[in-house]
Amino acid sequence: MLGCTVISIGALFAGIDRLGAPAASVLSSWEVVVTMAISASLFGEAITVVQMIGGVFILVAVGLYQ
Repeated sequence: MLGCTVISIGALFAGIDRLGAPAASVLSSWEVVVTMAISASLFGEAITVVQMIGGVFILVAVGLYQ
């Protein structure tokens, strides 16, 4: 559990160094959508309609920001 946190925070900081804070923060918004997709494809988790709507809201918000 701690390893996942260390890796994700390290990746965020690396992204900030390479892309700058605004671009890194927008890309980090995809984390929720990617996590849902991985859990569904690898672990067979069921994705509810509410979760799909939330994912769409995130994608729309990221699209509007760009």
